[in-house]
Order: sequence, then structure tokens, then C-alpha cells
Amino acid sequence: MAGIKTFGAAKWEKIALAAWVLWLVIDFEQLPWRGGVPAALIACAALAGLGSYLPLQNIVMIGLGLFVGEALLELGLDKAGAGSCGAPALFWVGVTVYGRRMARWSMRRRRDNKLHGIWLILFAAAFSSLVQLTMDPRNPNLAAIRFAAACFFLFALFPWFIQKRPAPQL
Repeated sequence: MAGIKTFGAAKWEKIALAAWVLWLVIDFEQLPWRGGVPAALIACAALAGLGSYLPLQNIVMIGLGLFVGEALLELGLDKAGAGSCGAPALFWVGVTVYGRRMARWSMRRRRDNKLHGIWLILFAAAFSSLVQLTMDPRNPNLAAIRFAAACFFLFALFPWFIQKRPAPQL
């Protein structure tokens, strides 16, 4: 965890912003790596931003869990003939983590609500769904699939998103 904190989460956020701009400006479909480099930067920056309040083993588990889930979702969509999600799995890892961080920030004053975690999951999934809908507005079914998948992934990984600290010894 010290390696992530020494570089600083704010610098990772700047790297992610640069990667988002690259993603929007350059047509990566014609390049040999098909957008993998900016997608990896977005995912790494999003996960490194979690380093300000989560331990490294939680960040690794979140990253691996989301990546495997997104890769399986993409494989399932290809086999079902439903089309592609329009971006690599690493891109969706970054979108899901940033959606959760955005929801966490917007709900920071309502943390005492019993349903706070469920609302975080729903808002983050809605963010992922909106990004999917803007990438392919003619196919709202993919946005619904993205919403359901993000809800499932975030619900399955919620224990690793919780900040756990040892209780003070008296």
C-alpha cells in the first residue's frame, strides 16, 4: 500500500483523465493494441485511487474480480450474439470503480442510512449503464445488461470495498 500512496492518488487521477482524453480523441480500432493501453491506464488509475482508504490486498481483489467478471461478460455476449460492449474489460473496470467512487462522494452526508451500501451499488451501476448507453445508443439492451452486471459484480465484491481497521486497544 505504501507504493501507491507515495505516488499519490491525485497523480493517478491526472493519468486517468489523460487516458480518458486519449480514449475520446484517438480512434483506437485501427491501432494494433485496440485501446488496451488507455483502458489499462484508466483501470490502474481508478484502482490506485482506492489506495487512499483501502489496503493493497483489497485493491488487488477488487481489480481481479471486476476484470474476470467483465471478461466473462464480454465472452458471454459474444457467444450469445448480442454484440460487444464496445470497449476492453479493463475500461469497464475503471468505469465501475469510478462510478462507485462518484456515488460514494455524492452520498457522503447520508452514510448513517441503513441502505447506504445498496444505494452506492445502484448509483455505480447506473453510471456504468449510462456510459454503455452513450457508447451504443441504438442498443439499450446492452445498457440493461451492463446495469445488471455492475450490480452483481459490486454486490459480490462489497466486502473488499469496506474499510476495515483494527479496533483500538484499551
